[in-house]
Amino acid sequence: MTVSYTQKVSECRGFGSFWRLLFRWRGSIYKLVWPDTLVYCFLYFICSMVYRFALNEYQRRIFEHLSLYCDYFRNLIPISFVLGFYVSVVVDRWWEQYLSIPWPDDFALLCAAYIRGKDGTPRAIRATVLRYVNLTCLLTFTNISPKVLKKFPTYREIIRAGYVTPNEVRVLQQQERVTSAALSTLPLMWSCQLMESARTSGYVRNDYGLNLLLSELTSLRSKAGMLVRWTDISVPLVYTQVVTMAVYSFFFFSVLGRQFLDPAQNYTNRTIDFFVPIFTLLQFFFYMGWLKVAESLVNPFGEDDDDFDLDLILERHLKMSYLLGDVTPSEDPLNLGDLCWDKVITEVYERSANDLGHLASRENLKHRPTRNYCQGGQEFSDFKSGLGQDNLTYDLGRGDLGYDLGRGDLGSSECSRSGISDLNRQESCSVPWKIETRATEQRVRDNDPALPSPGQVVSKHQSGCSPSPADIAS
Repeated sequence: MTVSYTQKVSECRGFGSFWRLLFRWRGSIYKLVWPDTLVYCFLYFICSMVYRFALNEYQRRIFEHLSLYCDYFRNLIPISFVLGFYVSVVVDRWWEQYLSIPWPDDFALLCAAYIRGKDGTPRAIRATVLRYVNLTCLLTFTNISPKVLKKFPTYREIIRAGYVTPNEVRVLQQQERVTSAALSTLPLMWSCQLMESARTSGYVRNDYGLNLLLSELTSLRSKAGMLVRWTDISVPLVYTQVVTMAVYSFFFFSVLGRQFLDPAQNYTNRTIDFFVPIFTLLQFFFYMGWLKVAESLVNPFGEDDDDFDLDLILERHLKMSYLLGDVTPSEDPLNLGDLCWDKVITEVYERSANDLGHLASRENLKHRPTRNYCQGGQEFSDFKSGLGQDNLTYDLGRGDLGYDLGRGDLGSSECSRSGISDLNRQESCSVPWKIETRATEQRVRDNDPALPSPGQVVSKHQSGCSPSPADIAS
């Protein structure tokens, strides 16, 4: 799995936070480069020992001229340009491959929304289509990931894991004998047929929901197909060969070209004699590390430290699919009131509410009823404000949120019983309050000093509405 370190660098203090990352081994550059560095150091010091102790004076002069020759022409290799462009292509490709991984979360949510029912046939339909989606992910991952293929080498392991039934395996094996095409997306076709049958039988709520479900299935199929195509079509082999030859030839010639020569010969830029080539080793470490990064990311579905762990992703997909798609909670939170609404508004979002403005009165806002509409089984009226175009208004909208932030029952207890016949009562009780921005706050307050201060809760009795029986009871 890709090594995550963002939590380690959440704060930047002192000399920075990246220093602590330099001492990690898993996924580090040291783990990738140390074999090549060891071989390079061995060759370099062998040549240095031969030059210093095994050659006579004449042979040393020949070695020095050969070193100068190699150092001059190795600098003509455009290693920075070739390697930098190659790594950029590989990193972009690596990220696009991650974005192509199919995620069934959206489809599971759509199943829970449009295939209603907590038991029986609706639940079986959701479970089946979600299993088919996960089966498609598994078959796709086995085609591109050796690690997943080791875990599920045959259909027997897939049956044991619960992704497929024996009857479905016989269908897949029969199709394998008929066609040479990949069958990884065949379960999605089964899902589409099951969705169509569910709509015909009335288990899918409406045609719009069926359209969303089928669109999400086709999106999953596109991602699964793109994931396979990313693996089949690699970075051109010739470019990979050019980069590899450029890097290794550059440092092969540097074994001779970067040797420390006799300072008495007064060669250009060779006036100091060291035994350990510090800057040459740093150059090797950076360029070779750059190449190893490209080698590690060119196929992110293997078993390297920075590869995508498709095994864990597959396990996560299965758990999340049934968590989101299996609507069988012990207690439905939608049927419970939000007991923290008052506390959240008055404590957490007090400043935000003050910044929006204040609750305007009916005297300052000339409302005019335009049309009636129904929301949640209760009737409301839509009103237009008489303010100018330069006054931006925000409608708190639902219930009596405008004048009682602690309750949301405007129209639900009183106006739903009165209907829309009494227009005056509806104007005083069912009109969602308008909130002005800070640009018009002072002008409205000057016209009506009795307005509540920003963020102040106004009860129904203060707003002029007679209390309903539910309010008296509360």
